[in-house]
Amino acid sequence: MTLYHPRSTLVLITVYRDKGRVAELLQALASQSMPVGSVLVVDNSPEPVFKDLQSLVPYPPMFELSIIHRPDNAGITGAILEGLAIARKQEFNYLWLMDHDSIPSAESHEQLREVLDRHPDVGLAACLPMIEPTGKPVNGLLFKKYRFEPKSLSDGSGKADYCECDAVITSGSLLHLERLTGISVVDPDLFIDAVDHDLCLRIRNAGFRILIVKTAIMQHQLGRYTEVWDSLKRRHIELSSYSYLRLYYICRNHTMVEMRAARGIWKIWTVGWRVRFCLWQIRMNFLEKNGALKKSMYCVLGTYHGFCGKRGQHPLSSVQTEIGSSIE
Repeated sequence: MTLYHPRSTLVLITVYRDKGRVAELLQALASQSMPVGSVLVVDNSPEPVFKDLQSLVPYPPMFELSIIHRPDNAGITGAILEGLAIARKQEFNYLWLMDHDSIPSAESHEQLREVLDRHPDVGLAACLPMIEPTGKPVNGLLFKKYRFEPKSLSDGSGKADYCECDAVITSGSLLHLERLTGISVVDPDLFIDAVDHDLCLRIRNAGFRILIVKTAIMQHQLGRYTEVWDSLKRRHIELSSYSYLRLYYICRNHTMVEMRAARGIWKIWTVGWRVRFCLWQIRMNFLEKNGALKKSMYCVLGTYHGFCGKRGQHPLSSVQTEIGSSIE
């Protein structure tokens, strides 16, 4: 088995207003079969979430731990840029992205690193996220002509240990920094949402593959859910519950990223798909009922701004209580 210098991987954890499972995550990182070199926590909260983060480090300490407080809320993109800058300055070879509600299995780091070493044309290797409490896996995505679609983990390729795709969620993704030298992997103007799709497409467009390593299991929690009655389906359904500003970014950024990725006449199909998604989300808003009209207005505005290519933060993003830290 290949031996690695323990400082060659920097782990980046992004936090916003919620400690999540950071203590459990740090324990999981300390228990990795292949040690990580250092852990960086970027706290986007107006007030620091952790009064004494060092107390959460398992004893004996297995890695260095540091924290950057960004009360201005740098978003997901800002946190990744912080991690990239520090990783390159301190000459780390890998950057492992983690959400504060993700827990990788003990072998994950080693398995991801082995896959990257075995395949020189791979720029990103990702854990297989398993949603808690259902245990349902989060599939990777393929970009098919005008939109992203889920890709089955059993694609019949015979590659039992991994699955190639065009996009994965950022949490659990290990980036090979040397291979990505000179590549701008993050659009800072996205702020939050579709950051993972955009990052992966940039890596793919640079000529590198993206793999989900099926044996590198990661427990993962998605955002808030609410149960509502759907009169058309005549049954209760579960909906993801988002603030109106979060819906703005969801609609704007996904529209923008898919419009960039579509080619030629397929952009017309992307327009239709994004309008259809907006209408679907509006229907979900009214099923949820809580602030449905305002949320729907922001869905329309976000979709329109996505078509126009409007970049940067929405002016109301300074109202930080409206935006959560999850990007799924």
